[in-house]
Amino acid sequence: MSYLMYNTSVLTGVDSEKLNQLKQCIDNYDAFLDARIKFKQSIANIRDVYNNNHKLVEGNCTKNLTKINPTDSDNINAVFKKFLNLMQYAEK
Repeated sequence: MSYLMYNTSVLTGVDSEKLNQLKQCIDNYDAFLDARIKFKQSIANIRDVYNNNHKLVEGNCTKNLTKINPTDSDNINAVFKKFLNLMQYAEK
């Protein structure tokens, strides 16, 4: 037990074990917030990649209409839209 925890326990009359549990809860919550921020950043990165790729695909589709089956393109867009909707839901 750290000196600070011991002094806090003595000054407040709160059991040092309960203070340790509180500290662990705070540490866990900090770790959760860090993970949540990283998750949101990952979602933003995925969205950026999707948007950039979508622009490239649109550009290529107009140039090479004979090479790309429009049905495949529509299916791919639908899947990505569902994926982005799930990501937006996960961000909340």
